[in-house]
Formats: sequence, C-alpha cells, structure tokens
Amino acid sequence: PQVKAYALYAASFVAAIYANMRALAMSNVETVIVFRAASPIAVSALDYLFLGRQLPNLRSAAALIAIVVGSVVYANCDSQIALDGFGAYRWAFTYYLLICFEMTYGKKITSSVKMDSVWGSVLFTNALALPPTILFGMAIGEFESTKLIETFTQLSPGQIGVLAFSCITG
Repeated sequence: PQVKAYALYAASFVAAIYANMRALAMSNVETVIVFRAASPIAVSALDYLFLGRQLPNLRSAAALIAIVVGSVVYANCDSQIALDGFGAYRWAFTYYLLICFEMTYGKKITSSVKMDSVWGSVLFTNALALPPTILFGMAIGEFESTKLIETFTQLSPGQIGVLAFSCITG
C-alpha cells in the first residue's frame, strides 16, 4: 500500500526535477526562483480545496499576493520574455504546476500513509524515484551528453561519500 500511494508522488517528483532542469535550460535561474516562490499561493488554495485546510489569514494572503505581484513585475521586466514571448516560460509553468501538485499530494500521503518516521517517507520517495530517474536520464541521452564518468573519476572518496549521503538523505 505504501508503494502504491508513493508511486504517483515519486513520478511527480521525477517530472518536477526534469521540468526544473528544462526551465533552467530555457530561461534563467531567477525565472525558476520566481516561479518556485509563487507556488505557495496555489498550494494554499489546493490545500483548501482538496485537504480541507483553512485559507491563509489576511496577513498571510497579503504576503502571498505580494509575491505574485513581484513575480508579475519580474516577468514584465524579463528580457527573455521580450525575445521569446510567453513560450519562454513554458517549462517554468510546467515546473510550477508539477511542484504545486507534488506539495499538495505529498501532504495528503504523509498524513494518510503511515511510515516509521519522517525520514522514512523521504528515503522511500527517493528510493522509488531513483530507478525512473536513471532510466529517464538514459532515455534522453543525458549520460552520453555530459562528462558524467569523467566528473566522478575526478572526485575524491570523501567527496563521493558526501554526494552519496546527500542523495540518501534528500
């Protein structure tokens, strides 16, 4: 039952990572940060609609709206949108939608599916997401297009240990 519940979450996690990388390739870091920062307003509405949680109070709502206004101002000043039009944000919007779904669904499963600890759900999600991430990377030629093996051969054992630990602990 835990695999069944977390499989959709792991799939959305992998898709969000891919969309994030595509958004970074198509735009700039600031654009991705703005989209990520604007996600709490949608997540609060989704929490209300699907999880029965309260809407933000007036002060919190004002702060969330200020983030959205800042995002709109940024978008109007972004040179990328002037060059490529609205299509410049295609992957950023995809990332935004996926991250909003992932955050909301993650709250739902962590409150309804019993795990041993908080670390249990993180490790479980990472374990479920690892095989499709590797297969997806192979399918899109990511391992051939980068110097992945050369990079790993240049790492010290300590650096590899730190990297492996960060992969395990999320």
